[in-house]
Amino acid sequence: EIGYRKWASENNEFAARLAAEKVTSEIGKYFIIVRSEALEGELRAKLDPLLSPQGQSRLGPLMQQMQEEKGSEEEQLKAKDKFFQDSDREELNRYLQDRLDIYRALEKDQHAPKFASVFVLDRHGNQLAVAFNDPTTRPTSLGLNVAHRSYFHGGAADVPESSIPSGSEEVTHLAETQLSAIFKSSSQKTWKVAISTPLYRGEGGEEFIGVLVYTINVGDFAFFRTENGIAQSHYAVLIDGRPGPSRGSILQHPLFRRITLQGEKLPEELLGM
Repeated sequence: EIGYRKWASENNEFAARLAAEKVTSEIGKYFIIVRSEALEGELRAKLDPLLSPQGQSRLGPLMQQMQEEKGSEEEQLKAKDKFFQDSDREELNRYLQDRLDIYRALEKDQHAPKFASVFVLDRHGNQLAVAFNDPTTRPTSLGLNVAHRSYFHGGAADVPESSIPSGSEEVTHLAETQLSAIFKSSSQKTWKVAISTPLYRGEGGEEFIGVLVYTINVGDFAFFRTENGIAQSHYAVLIDGRPGPSRGSILQHPLFRRITLQGEKLPEELLGM
């Protein structure tokens, strides 16, 4: 009996390590993809018309009006319309959708990368353009400031929005490609994680101009979409073990996938909302 217990424990540990290594390897591949996307010449060609010679967003004043709490609703709506209808911004948005559609076309291959969205932030953390894998998703953050998110400032966790000085040059930004803290999708009711990388301008890449962000539904990692080789008597559960407020949160569980495959959203109690 003692021998069987020891064997079962060792077998469980081996299966867990194998699963963790596969997910880690997959995240590494996502890093390579996002870094490559950030170097695309066409991305810079679509982004440059939106920037001043000093690297500031040309649409900055409009976004400030959209974010101004003291402004009238009429002024905010006018600013929002001008921002959404700006031709250069629309060109950038179309480009992001085209790039996302390339990966969407590969989704029949269960081992192919699957992104939930892609967006570009300016140097202050304002969202300039966004595209979604699900065409029915509404862009609720477009034009808003998300500098408090870890995928922009590069920290281990999101910080309170009130701690970010609006429009300040002192806003901290990430310096290299990284995996963000997990966050909850308010529209799709699921855990998400982002892989983001800084964007620079100039021959030596010395001028920071923004951040490129690709998001992934945690349950859409290929390991959880395919037959992963784990014995039928086992199942994989992904838990956030990084320091921060989400430490210990269950990010993916077979029950989550069963619910979403039925076309339903996860109950709030399963996400800790």
